[in-house]
Amino acid sequence: MTYTSVFCEAAVQPAAYPGGRRRVDWRLGLLSACTAVLVSLPTLLSAEPQEIIITPCEGKISSEFESLWINAVWKIDWPERVSHIQPHVMTIVRKQICADTFGFLSWKYNEMENEKDKDQDKDKEMRDILCSERLDYAQLDLFRTATEKVAETEESFCARLRELDFQAFLEILFVTDGYIGYRLDGYHNEGGNGCHSNVIVRVLSLTTGNPLRESDFIATKRFPDLYAHIVSKACAESGFTSFDLMPNYKPSDSLFDSASFMIEPEGIRWYLPPYSVFPGGAGVVDTLVTWDDLKPFFTEPGYWNAFRQLLAGAKTITRKK
Repeated sequence: MTYTSVFCEAAVQPAAYPGGRRRVDWRLGLLSACTAVLVSLPTLLSAEPQEIIITPCEGKISSEFESLWINAVWKIDWPERVSHIQPHVMTIVRKQICADTFGFLSWKYNEMENEKDKDQDKDKEMRDILCSERLDYAQLDLFRTATEKVAETEESFCARLRELDFQAFLEILFVTDGYIGYRLDGYHNEGGNGCHSNVIVRVLSLTTGNPLRESDFIATKRFPDLYAHIVSKACAESGFTSFDLMPNYKPSDSLFDSASFMIEPEGIRWYLPPYSVFPGGAGVVDTLVTWDDLKPFFTEPGYWNAFRQLLAGAKTITRKK
């Protein structure tokens, strides 16, 4: 079992063994606990409360001509300050936000990997942009894409070359002592049939900066059963038929361990990307699985109890105006 953060480790208490172990005097344990609390009390009282400051970063590029149509708009909750976490973790969180926001434009740079005569310096520059911890630098990719559309001659006009529709709206939903969670609603279309609406949801550890995965708390041997439960519920709610129920079709992507869920007060909500479970016309389908339904799938009972109470400790987020 890989523990994503100290929160998970603290959530699971060791099992009791009735035999073969010396019983600890409860009075001695109580005295030790009281002493520890009294010793740490001055530190707890003097500790500064956690501060979460978010700066909404927004912008727009718009240009409409008979042979040119560009509409790019974005509004991103940028974590300006989250106290009580290590600076390198903050860097990882910011890089993830940048990659999620503008990564849909990176397909052209991924293709460069297969070009034998690629410019190594240029390729490194593009990778630095996509992995930037600065939102202003990461969005250079968007500006360059828009500039390429303008640079195309009208003689070569077609929807694919002279159109750009890009939307990205990212909201930080919660911050706790152990995690930060956000949701990105986006849309990317560069003409033709290449339109892709998307939703990215992530719960990142504030201990490591890494995304929380289902295998961190769900028993992997129960994945098939949980997958069937999620898909069945989504089918009933959306009215669409899954690929699993259609002849000669199989899901193209794995649902689990792909950052497709969000923790909510009532349970965990899974987001099913287009073409992963349902046909593309269904768009992004989401469904909420309640804590009671999820209980049998957790690796440890302590995990289930800790996660269902996680948002009770969510911190107040201050957004700059």
